[in-house]
Amino acid sequence: MDLNLFTALSAQATPDMGFAGLVTVTGMSIVFIVLIVLVLIFDVFGRIMARGTKEKKEKPVKAAPKAAASPAVTAAPAPAANGVSPEIVAVIAAALAQYGEKGVIRSVRPAVRRGGRNPWAVAGIMENTRQF
Repeated sequence: MDLNLFTALSAQATPDMGFAGLVTVTGMSIVFIVLIVLVLIFDVFGRIMARGTKEKKEKPVKAAPKAAASPAVTAAPAPAANGVSPEIVAVIAAALAQYGEKGVIRSVRPAVRRGGRNPWAVAGIMENTRQF
């Protein structure tokens, strides 16, 4: 007696739809359960990593020892004028020096980003999607 799967299936007149439905439901259930478990694992891992970055604190910087032979000359940092630090004032002064006498700057205000993507992200997209 020659038994193989093809002859067994061809001998059966009507397929057992109950068994096929059970196999389908079981397969889909396994897939969704595994997906839910993966989502939970990634969620827990993300929370652990986020908590690890929040707990890091900066160590206080120790002051350099002062020389005993010479008097220490310490300049107090200049107070911020209108909430602008001295470093920003220096950068603005350097920009004004670049214009020289030809350019006229009427106001200085922060640039407002109008949405869109980060320029580095755009450069990466252009690099990776250019034609060959």
